[in-house]
Amino acid sequence: MTDLKNKILEEIQNSKIFDTHEHFGHDGLYNPSSVLSLEQILHWSYIGLKKQHYANYTELCEEIQKNRVFATAAFASIRFALKSLYEIDIYPISPKKMENLEKKIQNAYSDSSYIFRVLEDQANVQNVILDIQPEFWKPWHHKNKPIFEQTIRIDEVICPFIKIKPGVYSLSKDVNQIAKYAISNSLSIETLEDFEEALEKYLETLRKHANVIKIGVAYQRTLNFQLEENEDGKIRKIYSKMKSSNSTYSEKENQRWGNYILTILLGYATIERIPVQIHTGLATMKETSPLFLLDIMEVFSSVQFDLFHGGYPFHETIPGILSQRNNAFVDLCWLPIISQNATRQLLKELIEWQSVKKVCGYGGDCIAVEGSLGALFVLKDILAEVLADFIKDNRFNKTDAISIAEDILYNNAAKLYSA
Repeated sequence: MTDLKNKILEEIQNSKIFDTHEHFGHDGLYNPSSVLSLEQILHWSYIGLKKQHYANYTELCEEIQKNRVFATAAFASIRFALKSLYEIDIYPISPKKMENLEKKIQNAYSDSSYIFRVLEDQANVQNVILDIQPEFWKPWHHKNKPIFEQTIRIDEVICPFIKIKPGVYSLSKDVNQIAKYAISNSLSIETLEDFEEALEKYLETLRKHANVIKIGVAYQRTLNFQLEENEDGKIRKIYSKMKSSNSTYSEKENQRWGNYILTILLGYATIERIPVQIHTGLATMKETSPLFLLDIMEVFSSVQFDLFHGGYPFHETIPGILSQRNNAFVDLCWLPIISQNATRQLLKELIEWQSVKKVCGYGGDCIAVEGSLGALFVLKDILAEVLADFIKDNRFNKTDAISIAEDILYNNAAKLYSA
């Protein structure tokens, strides 16, 4: 069994990779010419470090030891990557290892093309969809492989309200992307019609570099989206309130406004024929199961929905959803870092349900390239194990297994995102 798994791993070692989701340079924390520290890399790797900076390597090791992260999928992922890139196994941890690792990291990042070389040479990544704010896009435009593309993401427009108490909201004081765009282009957004026009122009501006819409509002609200076309004029009343100060908003107003903006975005996706990525699962956990997207996927049946993170921890629903909605796809981005067991189980069921063509297997969902590479190592390891099990049970042969792996790692996403 182990020999068979290793043979499959060897076969897919140099397979082309489509990376559907990364946060490299999120919030402008760094760009390709920046030099990252070991502390930053570990902090961004989901292992639960409380701080980005520690007094010394001893304190850093004590923090890792105290949190007992060694058994987590996230630690396994970053451990894989650091060992591959810098030839140091951080477990068992020690201050001396950390010091030596820091030196190697600093040396590697002295090359401004390092991140791109890791993606191309170490991982054979052909395409990366980068989910960061538009003002930070430019440094990531890369002439060679991998090809970087961006997302259209305006979550703060979908959810402009802050919860004061259950069922009561106030308007955020932050200036959202549409307001910034209107100010910089001398556009009025005084009326709802003005706002809609500015939104349309802004989407057209982003579309020049983006080939997908990303919806990440499961951290703020339910995924139980409904079609909202303002037929009763209530959206105009909500917008009028938003132009005044000190107003409060009900849960119904919060939901209706979000539904309204999402309806506009999905209408735009329909016209532009671009897919929509939606964060599902882990977030508020209040109606964040992908099951709550069934209605809106039916209404916008020509839009292709990429359901992120395997729906975890509601991943058992995914095969059924894919069987009921032709326009639904599942994306395993982040999942290998969250739970190797869930990744393994979901892959098995997706193969059994003949849903292989609807699976986008890889997206690191990481801020640093080390975390992303580790996620890919873990995914490949699990995928090889699952495929070996099917071969062992005489359910298909090795040629079939490699074909399935190539679909999951590259072909499906390349087709979905028209690469």
